[in-house]
Amino acid sequence: MNEKLGIVVCKNFAEEVQFVIKKNNIRNVEILTFLPECIYGSIGQNEQLEAIKSCQETCNKIIIIGAACCTSLDNIVIDSEKCKIHRLEYCFELFTNRPAS
Repeated sequence: MNEKLGIVVCKNFAEEVQFVIKKNNIRNVEILTFLPECIYGSIGQNEQLEAIKSCQETCNKIIIIGAACCTSLDNIVIDSEKCKIHRLEYCFELFTNRPAS
C-alpha cells in the first residue's frame, strides 16, 4: 500500500501549501481545507473536525496547519502518532523553520 499524506489546512494558508506541493512535484497528497474559526466561530470548528476525520480514513500521515486563531484544534481527539499540528501566523514559517519578517 502506498503511503498517503493528508494535509488539513486553514483556508488562509491553502494557496501557499498547494504552491509548494506543485513546485516540488510532491505526489500522493490529499489536501483538505477548513474555514478559520477566528472568522466563522463554531462553523470553522465543525469544518476542522470533518476535514480531519476524512483524512484519518484515507491517509497514513496527517499534517494539520492552522493559524494561531484555530484554538479548537487541540480539543479535537486525533491519533497523535498519525497527526501533527502546526499552528502558524504565516504559512511561510512551515517551510523555512523561522518566522517571516
